[in-house]
Amino acid sequence: MTRTTGTAHNTDTDLGTVWLEQLIELRKQGMQIADINPVSALADIIGEQIDRGVVTVDQLRQLLDAHAGQLWGQRVANLRMQTGLDGGDQTLPDLNKQDISRTAYRAVFTAHPVFALRPDVSAQMTEHADAGTGTPPPDAFAPRDAVTLDDEHAEAMQALQNARTAVNDINADILRQRRAAHPQGWRDVLPETVGVSTWVGYDLDGRSDISWQDSFRLRLREKRDALTVYHQTIMDSGLVASSDAMADIAARLTEELTRTMAHIQSFDIGDAKAD
Repeated sequence: MTRTTGTAHNTDTDLGTVWLEQLIELRKQGMQIADINPVSALADIIGEQIDRGVVTVDQLRQLLDAHAGQLWGQRVANLRMQTGLDGGDQTLPDLNKQDISRTAYRAVFTAHPVFALRPDVSAQMTEHADAGTGTPPPDAFAPRDAVTLDDEHAEAMQALQNARTAVNDINADILRQRRAAHPQGWRDVLPETVGVSTWVGYDLDGRSDISWQDSFRLRLREKRDALTVYHQTIMDSGLVASSDAMADIAARLTEELTRTMAHIQSFDIGDAKAD
């Protein structure tokens, strides 16, 4: 393997150009020699240059900060493009002649979020995508601490909750459109134009941090979260006071939610005793 560790140029721009050229060359070599890891090899080269005083740590940080800013802007722009926030038409098309009970689009969540970014950084990136502007926070792309099973589950559930909220908002717009066009029969058809499906697995094989108690405990948490959303939605509708049917549904949800909370507590107590 050919590695160049010679004197690097002084400016950060030159450093980036030289290292990029070296990475491209290392990748070419990696296509021929399986043992070559281009990124690790480049890291070794940079480390040697720092040891020899050719490059300073401050220069490296400045270059990384510049690249982080560019990458952040690309990620934000990509989010805006995917969600239609980059100038695309965001109005709901006329669906009055469409069969809204038939699904036109369905997203399937595997419930495995990408853990490359910290949760607070991911949230800030989405805020910047919504606003169309913003600078990355310090160390936005720094490595995360160890991700626990509870961390995985919490982030997966947040993603699913965001999807549920989006689908509910779309369905509300569809129903408003149907009510304006069909005041007498707008309740006859349930909108299912957009759907969300999930595939969540708690495999015990291959992981030492998942027990059968975890599988039950996390499933119960999912049930609690779903019941909470349903109950809160009904209460926010303002129909409980004027509709006996809605009041009965709210009461049954409250009863089931109380029962589920008790089940969750029993598993939490069991975990505490096991510890």
